[in-house]
Amino acid sequence: MVPLNQALGRVAACDLKSPRSTPEHDTSSMDGFAIDSQSTRDACRARPAIFRVQGTIAAGDDPVQSLAAWTEEMVQGAHEGVEPCVEIMTGGRFPSVGPGALLDACVPAEDVVVIKSEAATEAKGKFKGSGTHIAIAKPLGRNSNRRLKGEDIQEGSRILQVGQIIRASHLLPLLSLGIESVFVRPKPRISVWSTGGELLTDHARTPDMNSTYLCAVSQEFGATAIARGVLEDNVDNIVDTIKTELNESSSDIIITSGGVSVGKFDHIRSALERLGAHILFHGLDIRPGHPVWFALLPSSGTQVAFFGLPGNPGAAAACFRFLVVPYLNELLDTREHMSWTKTCLYLRWCKLQVMANIW
Repeated sequence: MVPLNQALGRVAACDLKSPRSTPEHDTSSMDGFAIDSQSTRDACRARPAIFRVQGTIAAGDDPVQSLAAWTEEMVQGAHEGVEPCVEIMTGGRFPSVGPGALLDACVPAEDVVVIKSEAATEAKGKFKGSGTHIAIAKPLGRNSNRRLKGEDIQEGSRILQVGQIIRASHLLPLLSLGIESVFVRPKPRISVWSTGGELLTDHARTPDMNSTYLCAVSQEFGATAIARGVLEDNVDNIVDTIKTELNESSSDIIITSGGVSVGKFDHIRSALERLGAHILFHGLDIRPGHPVWFALLPSSGTQVAFFGLPGNPGAAAACFRFLVVPYLNELLDTREHMSWTKTCLYLRWCKLQVMANIW
């Protein structure tokens, strides 16, 4: 369970259904006056519809309590030939009981003329009384400028689906429902190692770009990644380091970059064999990234995924995107992952792009 401000990019661990509707009540979508729309059916400039304002409903007010004090006066006004209305603010709840049940639309404040009681008397020829009145010079449709209950979200509707990546667009509906935290899947843990003696000196001739990039892109795709350092070009050192990593850390994935080809200083294959790894493949028909490895390393009764990526930064990036990312998506069981068929098509596309010198 994580708070919403830490949920972006995480994968929902279960379906989340709305505990209520939003809006919870019929509300006004603008500042104006709640009226009975039927009373405006014949309204025109020559014969405007006249309403007497009985009070004000602001956002958050309970109209039942507010109208209780006005009911007698509203009924009296209706008997005297002038329909009641209520000034209503944006977000204010429409009355739904008593005489207020007739108020089914909101006329915008800019579409009315506020008049004195004498002018109202002259216009209607019936009503005698004091108070504020409004005149409306055109018909208004039922439910105009009225947001109906459940118009945004219906109670019981699904807000998050299990396996869905939580985006910023999910926050507003979640917050509108008062939801402050969500269940998410644990992040896969990745240990990243670079290889090569050229990276070990204080003033290395070749900067270690891969570990920084791979950690960053791992986080982008929902994992927690730590750069563990640089492995020497020595098979014993690689074996000991990875063995220690398997015994002391709780990584789900180990990634190395470099040392995966068949050169004199490429020792990943020998190290994997000594570690008893189950090698699933070495080498794919892609460019860049041809010598990539994928294996499973035994660790305390389970297995840890091992990706041996090429040392070339472009090749490492391509292999991560098209091999590691689908694996991460399977671990997270996300509904938005790239299928294996699409992965293969993307790999072929990459090869074509390289051949066309566009990569």
